[in-house]
Amino acid sequence: MNSSTIKLPELCLLFATELEANSFVEKLNINFSSDKYKYGLHEKFSLVIAGMGKVNAACATMWVIDCGAKKIINAGIAGALNESLELFSLYKPGLVKDLDLLNFTIPQLKTGESSITLGTVGSPLKGGSLKNQLVDQADLIDMEGFAIAKVSEQLGVSCTFIKVVSDYCMNNSSDEIIKNLPKLSEKLADELILFLNL
Repeated sequence: MNSSTIKLPELCLLFATELEANSFVEKLNINFSSDKYKYGLHEKFSLVIAGMGKVNAACATMWVIDCGAKKIINAGIAGALNESLELFSLYKPGLVKDLDLLNFTIPQLKTGESSITLGTVGSPLKGGSLKNQLVDQADLIDMEGFAIAKVSEQLGVSCTFIKVVSDYCMNNSSDEIIKNLPKLSEKLADELILFLNL
């Protein structure tokens, strides 16, 4: 299966976008290279930019596993459906659901002990009737999580999520996320440094 000559460390940090990873990259002075994906190497881990959405996330997850990853941490932003979750707060969801299959039996995977549920959707959620349908299904929403969890499970690799609340899935969410990204990235960086004992 290995079509890449890249050998990655066993631990991989997988981000959807560089903007989410920026603070962590700067604090640890990680330099990027490119193969199928943009990646950086540290003595303890690799950091890979997957791209947004489930297809990019699934393909990047397969690639990092193909290159040697045995444990994946998906770090990034997530919208909050549960409005008791504070903006800029950090969570490690214990359950991930594919919410694009809302009218069927919803696929879900256990990823930890936390009671926080992460739902994955195919496009940004900006209020409306769909948000109302999803409120009872998940606390947080992203566009990559379930795909990463599913590929990891299928290929026998452990997967952890670290998510920071970026918005409340409203009509103005895109503007709010862009405005908040530097602080969101900083929060993720500080949490990852603690989590990884760097």
